Amino acid sequence: ATSQAWPLVAQRVRRGTLSLLARFTSALNSSPELLYDPTTTLLSRRLLDIVLAQEVARAERHGRPLTLLLLSIDRLEALDATLGAGTSERVLERVGILTRRYFRVHDWLARFDGNSVCAVLPDTGPEIAGILAERFRVSVRQRLVLEDHRDGSRVPVTLTIAVIGADVVPAGIAPDGVLKAATQAVNRALMDGGDRTERGPI
Repeated sequence: ATSQAWPLVAQRVRRGTLSLLARFTSALNSSPELLYDPTTTLLSRRLLDIVLAQEVARAERHGRPLTLLLLSIDRLEALDATLGAGTSERVLERVGILTRRYFRVHDWLARFDGNSVCAVLPDTGPEIAGILAERFRVSVRQRLVLEDHRDGSRVPVTLTIAVIGADVVPAGIAPDGVLKAATQAVNRALMDGGDRTERGPI
């Protein structure tokens, strides 16, 4: 490590690191959607995968609780047909705002797919998370009500929420398995009509 070659190697590594950071910063400036979803302003799906893997590993390592909520907006695609083009985008935007206001600063909130967002709740067991999820579901139904201008009828926005968690995360849990369990729980709830919470283990 004291040879003359090492300072040159270290200098090139530093230059390479700085060059990589510069390219990454440039990519973010030109494509901010790498970090944030432009509609909901929550984290992107790409970051969700990274964050979930990190939190699963941390909870497993320290024997801490962890819960993931998958919040699916019921019949989102049908809103454009019944209430006009762009309605679904506005609903997604509003759900993103309500999600940020409701959950804690250190919870991870991200867009999951076309009609769903995710909340990763560190140090939160499934019982508490289930209560939070149900309160949020009721709050959205009460606060986010659309109006059909054709007949003046009111259309509440409803959520189907999967609560997937454990008080102690078992060893060997794959992050994509947690997301798969959440998706399956949402699908089960939707088969029963949606607008409800569905729980399941990690």
